[in-house]
Amino acid sequence: MNRLADKVAVMTRAEGEVSAEMAKLFADEGAYVVLVARDTQSLEELAEEIRDAQGDVLLLQAQEEEQEPECEQGEENELVKTILSECGQIDILVQNCDVFSDDEDASPRLSFEDQFALYEVTIAQEEKLARQMLPYMEEGGAIVSITPAFAKSAKFDNDVNRPTLEMLIGHTEAVARKHADRDIRINVICPAIHCAEDSVRDDDESQPRYSRRDRKDKEANAEDLSNVALFLASDESRALNGQVLVTDFGTSL
Repeated sequence: MNRLADKVAVMTRAEGEVSAEMAKLFADEGAYVVLVARDTQSLEELAEEIRDAQGDVLLLQAQEEEQEPECEQGEENELVKTILSECGQIDILVQNCDVFSDDEDASPRLSFEDQFALYEVTIAQEEKLARQMLPYMEEGGAIVSITPAFAKSAKFDNDVNRPTLEMLIGHTEAVARKHADRDIRINVICPAIHCAEDSVRDDDESQPRYSRRDRKDKEANAEDLSNVALFLASDESRALNGQVLVTDFGTSL
């Protein structure tokens, strides 16, 4: 099937297994895939694989946040200018805000508070980029964000333990309402809920692991997330807007 035929799909933070799987799937479905990353050299092999399969792909260097100049209202930044120059349009924006999705060791090294702080910075950076791209996106376009939630406890019997999931739902609905008149869908995939309890290192039970709940047994893999993202990016999901899909096999219920 060519569910993304004639569409340009921009993927941010494109390093990692999830983004690689998604890029290949989107290209197979007919999209011109634009991979934005700070380390584009690491994506050369992926780009060649997509081209060998007769897909279209473009690698672009992401600017460091502190080096990126502020844009006036309605002014294109350099990344947007390059995409429009090379591809002519922007139909889909996929934002990977799950900074721990491809590194089993990154999460245990950080405290829960530090994880949450990094999460907030990542969300702010991706929202800024989305605001810059939205004026140039085609009507009928889609923004798909892969964003985890955080909780102080893995016991989900009280909504107080799921504050960022509730915030994520409210924020997604608000942004979707704001841009609904342009027929641009904005939906979120929540692949996991990071927790500060109920998980320890295998080699040291006294050392908190600060990991997502049931990471090894109940975690959506790269293929699972890519299939959900494809659905949300395609016209098959045209009736969905402002939704947060929690893809954790029901462990947070």
